[in-house]
Amino acid sequence: MRQWWDIIKRWIVEKTAAKTSSVTLRSKHQADQREIVQLQRQIESLKEEIRNLENDNLRLKYYNIDLQLQNGELKSRTSTLESEKAELNARVENLQDKLQLLEESLDVYTYTVEDFARHSRGTLDLVHYINKRGYRIMPKGNIPIWPREYIEVARLIGKNYHVHLVSELLRVLKQSASIKQPKSLDVAKEDKSDIAVVVDLCRKMHACGLIHKFSYGGNNRYICKLKVNTDNEHHVGFVTGVWLELFARYELCAMIQSVNGGKIPPHIHGLKIKSRHGRWHELDFLLKIQDQYIWMEMTTGDYYKDVEKMRELREPLEFDQYVLVVTDVGASRAEEIRMNEDIEVVRVENFEEDCRRIIQRAS
Repeated sequence: MRQWWDIIKRWIVEKTAAKTSSVTLRSKHQADQREIVQLQRQIESLKEEIRNLENDNLRLKYYNIDLQLQNGELKSRTSTLESEKAELNARVENLQDKLQLLEESLDVYTYTVEDFARHSRGTLDLVHYINKRGYRIMPKGNIPIWPREYIEVARLIGKNYHVHLVSELLRVLKQSASIKQPKSLDVAKEDKSDIAVVVDLCRKMHACGLIHKFSYGGNNRYICKLKVNTDNEHHVGFVTGVWLELFARYELCAMIQSVNGGKIPPHIHGLKIKSRHGRWHELDFLLKIQDQYIWMEMTTGDYYKDVEKMRELREPLEFDQYVLVVTDVGASRAEEIRMNEDIEVVRVENFEEDCRRIIQRAS
């Protein structure tokens, strides 16, 4: 009996334990189910977050691409603007240059009409020719309009410069201008024909006011009281070298006119040119014969500085002929300059013959 009781008791205990275990398992299963559901929700939430991040990343990629495109457009636009800016700056600079040229040209044109070059339209060709080579042009300034009687004196000096006494007269007048005192010219050993030329020249100089009164007579040995009228600075300039400029340009223009149907060649005298670097140069005389542009310098003193100036400006200006009109230079030295410097040298005492070469080369 006891044995059965033990068996029943053991069965009840096992049954109770199984029931308890079943309840525990069921509770655990429910807990696991809840945890699984919670994990699934978390997984779904993470998936949603991943999808959102992927979408954000895709949007960022598109945004980055858009920024790159915009950056490329900005660079292209910047480059375009820089090009436009450079072009505008160049146009502004060009317009400023043109404005300055026009302002300076007003002086040039006003100045050139004061001479007989106003009868020739070609004068503007000379201005444009220099402008195209990067130079601005303006009058030298303080140059008088010489009356006809002064020009006649200059031509008389030039045509008679081969007479030794004429150059001596000029030397004495230069000394008079320097010390502002009268000087005398010794003519005791000179030919009467040469004395007559110089006396006539002195009379014409006195008549137009270049010199004060002079005297010649008595023992016929001296031309006395030769004194330059230093009250007028232009008179001093005339006897020290301006006479050569007047003689050379008027005589040359007259020679060209005689073979050019009476037409005066285009020319400008007494001008200054300025390079883009701001350096000024003075030029005595420019003229155009046919299609040739010719630059002439006239000097009664140190001609080396004019040779140096022509050498310096030869390349930028590109004139067709370079001419140096000089006094007191021998034929051999003149030929040496022609050969070494490619500068045509015109000696005053041989003016007509030397100038024919210039006209022939331009024809």
